[in-house]
Amino acid sequence: MTDRDKRNIMDDIFKEMTEMIEDLIESGFNPDAQGRDKPLVWGISMAQRGNEPPRIREFGNMNMKEFMGSMGEPQPDIRIEPGAKKSMVDILQADDTLHVIMEMPGINKQDITIDLVGDILNIKALSDDRKYSEQIELPAKVLSDPVKATYKNGVLEVIFMYDQSNRKSIKIE
Repeated sequence: MTDRDKRNIMDDIFKEMTEMIEDLIESGFNPDAQGRDKPLVWGISMAQRGNEPPRIREFGNMNMKEFMGSMGEPQPDIRIEPGAKKSMVDILQADDTLHVIMEMPGINKQDITIDLVGDILNIKALSDDRKYSEQIELPAKVLSDPVKATYKNGVLEVIFMYDQSNRKSIKIE
């Protein structure tokens, strides 16, 4: 595929996105009419490492089904945690550790709760004007102790050690 072909594909994608936004505006999309007093935020982030398939995650204060449903009737039952924002989350895998990094501006560290249930990491935070909720399926087995969590400048980082109890060296005969 030539560079020109790649540019044409990207041009087509952006044209389609522009048409979708224009359709939303023309359809009378009005979040205020649905009893919402804050802006609607929805987006995706994509990360790819090496030859792995890309990881696509949603963020914002609603999910895609809710966003698309908001063009007609609101669908509040789709949201896992009503009113919560889904933040940008990165999962970084190092040799011995797994790092989960989550943006949560406007929160005090005392307002954050972190629970690990099996391979699911639950992070919730609630302050007077902000609410965050995230369920993250960890890509590898980790130890529940020791775990290090830090929160600085609106960024939470949780560091786990890998569970290597099932790891075994195999001797070649």
